[in-house]
Amino acid sequence: MCIRDSWNIVSQKMQFEVDPAVNFIRGTVEYGIVSKQTALKAVSFNMHQSLKTELIQFNATNANYSHLSDILTVQLPVQVGLNRYFTVRIAFGGKPVNDAFDGFFIDKHGNDSVPICFTLSEPYGSQYWFPAKMDLNDKVDTTAIAIVCPQQYTAVANGVKQSETISNNRKTTSFLHLYPIVYYNIGIAATNY
Repeated sequence: MCIRDSWNIVSQKMQFEVDPAVNFIRGTVEYGIVSKQTALKAVSFNMHQSLKTELIQFNATNANYSHLSDILTVQLPVQVGLNRYFTVRIAFGGKPVNDAFDGFFIDKHGNDSVPICFTLSEPYGSQYWFPAKMDLNDKVDTTAIAIVCPQQYTAVANGVKQSETISNNRKTTSFLHLYPIVYYNIGIAATNY
């Protein structure tokens, strides 16, 4: 069985730090995963080489990993049994790229040339701005997204806005999406909406 067919993502908690005027992203993604095999040893995600891994954890314990040819493979420190739930948390950062059609974009709009950042991931652009399991058969049931940006901007993402707080000139806006969603439909943006 293919390593990607041997596990399903059931939830994802994502936090992204962006500044529409700067081509850089820092983030964390925590995936809630259920094993579909009796002895799962590893999980893999698509993540472009422009993003660097800062930390990977399995159930809040550091885990070994490799990042080769845009594939991030996490070695699980213990074998996970059939239908068992576990979490993988990935902290990352870097200068995201795009392929001119999808990925992470920095631009300006309006007469005042206001900075804007936005993502377009359909169909293969997710890997350019976050580690994603690019599998059309694995739709995630619950997605929580938090975006941190300079306070003069408004951030948007999938789901219903849950909260907005300001601290140290940074605004954190949180969203909750409770419907199955495929990886390439996750999107964020920030500007002076």
